[in-house]
Amino acid sequence: YDYHKGPAGARCGLVDGSGQMEELANFQSLPYALLSLFRIATSDAWSEIGIRSALSQGSRKEFALQTAAAALTEAYNASSPEEAWVFVARAQVALPGCVSAGEFETLYEQGLVTCTDSDGYGTQPCASNCGSPFAALYFSVFL
Repeated sequence: YDYHKGPAGARCGLVDGSGQMEELANFQSLPYALLSLFRIATSDAWSEIGIRSALSQGSRKEFALQTAAAALTEAYNASSPEEAWVFVARAQVALPGCVSAGEFETLYEQGLVTCTDSDGYGTQPCASNCGSPFAALYFSVFL
């Protein structure tokens, strides 16, 4: 995604790539959830899926959200995608781990983050991209 073109898609950019679920291993739709559970049952990267499902917030420094907002603003005003990624990386450092729904709401109100609904039309505030602390329990029960 070219961050210098606007806020759509910034939700995933705020999570370091090492914390994101793979494209075909997520629980955002029933087919992908079933595929993910099949991968877990066959021991194909099940620990990686479990760890990423339990993604939690890192420690936040004072004014972390303001720092991230300033970095995203700079990313949208960048002259190239490469320059934009430098500022997105700064936002990731300011908000380590995942981003809460409240933090996304603040960024949404500032026009820095938007999300599309499931059919790809319209925008709405983003839900948290944090995992569930109960993910380990879910995986243990499933196995």
